[in-house]
Amino acid sequence: MEKQILSSKEIIKRIDYFREKKGMSAYKLGMLLGHAKTYYYRIQNNEIQLSMEGFLEILEILDVSLIEFASPNNYLENQEFLKLFTNLSKENKLVITELMKKLN
Repeated sequence: MEKQILSSKEIIKRIDYFREKKGMSAYKLGMLLGHAKTYYYRIQNNEIQLSMEGFLEILEILDVSLIEFASPNNYLENQEFLKLFTNLSKENKLVITELMKKLN
C-alpha cells in the first residue's frame, strides 16, 4: 500500500469538498467553530494554521469520519457499491461474492 501524504492545501480542498457536499458556507462553518465569520476564510488563505483539535472539530461538524476524509473517492465508491449490492437478491449476492473471490 502506497503512503499518501496530504499537504495543507489538499486538506483544505477536502474540507471544502465535504463542506460543499453538506451545503454549508465557509461563513457558517466559521461560526459553528465558534469564531468570527471570516475564521474559516482565513484558514483557507493560510492566514491561520488549522490545529489538530480544530481539524477534528470540523470533521465532527461536517459529520465526516477520518477514513472518509482520507480517501473520499474510495469511500464514495464503496458506499455506491454497498448500496447496489444490498439491493441484489440472495442468489445474485452469492454470484457477485464468488466472482470477487476469483478476481482477488
